Amino acid sequence: GRDDGEAALVVGVADGLLDVAGQLLLAASGPAQLAEVLDDLVDGRRHPGQGRHPLEARLRGLKGANPHLTVLLYKNLSGMVARDAYGFTTTGVSTQEADAHPDWYLLNTSGQRFTFNGYPWIWAADVGSPSYQQTWAENVLGQVRAEGWDGVFIDDVNPTISPHYDPAGLARYPTDAQYAAATRSAVATIGPALRSAGKVAIANLG
Repeated sequence: GRDDGEAALVVGVADGLLDVAGQLLLAASGPAQLAEVLDDLVDGRRHPGQGRHPLEARLRGLKGANPHLTVLLYKNLSGMVARDAYGFTTTGVSTQEADAHPDWYLLNTSGQRFTFNGYPWIWAADVGSPSYQQTWAENVLGQVRAEGWDGVFIDDVNPTISPHYDPAGLARYPTDAQYAAATRSAVATIGPALRSAGKVAIANLG
């Protein structure tokens, strides 16, 4: 329904979908272009690239063909996953980094790290940690700049952890109000960092 020449069809590639790195939010100009991108997703899974993410070259080509195309890097705010064989991760901070900073893991009332319900590969992060927030912003902005993304689609910007875990089970943020405040502080750090660099920052508020 848009007539300003901007892309209109948006597709999110979530972590684990098609068993690829899945850190992309692509705004495609139409169904034909979308079909080509999805083909690349499957082909990239079957025929991995040489030392780089399978979609990187394709996305650069798409932007070259359509200057109105907006491509956002997908990053999860409140979870952490391991970097894949290409060195990519769908989160702003990887579990490899967090293992050197155990305070970045959110703990339950038993003092244990935990994963999101239904997503056993995503570890809950302490979004209220200033050092976590700073590292998230630096990592993501560095990747956005290096690879030429237009900005970031920030997923799991939540005022409650209830979609992923029982709030009563949190040690540090036992109420939704406390967890929301932690999320708010993360957004207050990360959003301006991206915008001041001239990048789009879109939060998926849960």
